[in-house]
Amino acid sequence: MVKIYTDTNVLHYFGEAFRTRAVPPEIAIELLLAPIALLELLSQLGTRDAESAFAAVHALPRVHNPQRCGVLPWSDDFFRMCLFKLPPEKDVMIQSLNNAIVRVLNATSAGELKSDGDRMRAMMDAGKQQALADFTALRDKYAG
Repeated sequence: MVKIYTDTNVLHYFGEAFRTRAVPPEIAIELLLAPIALLELLSQLGTRDAESAFAAVHALPRVHNPQRCGVLPWSDDFFRMCLFKLPPEKDVMIQSLNNAIVRVLNATSAGELKSDGDRMRAMMDAGKQQALADFTALRDKYAG
């Protein structure tokens, strides 16, 4: 079977579709998670989509294999490994995402996670701005 990864929108759909039912184990083992989709989902806990994001996180154990969930590398690590044949950098983000997911799974409502979602949104926005600055600098270096 082919491995399939899902984006943030699909995770929202899974939150609805698998609120009480589970994906069959032979399919769950084939599903991968993209760390950026998890980060986006967690950041939505501070938005008007908080309830849907909360449901999506709570559906994760029913959709993905909790013992062997595959996680895609960050895009910068992917490029490091594929284009430059370099090893991935030390991963500190996956454990942080895992801790955040566990916190959401232990929460009883989306409302109690609003400040966490706000912080995650700020972190994600800062990362986007840094990526923009990096790409702009790279463009300017090669443009002349």
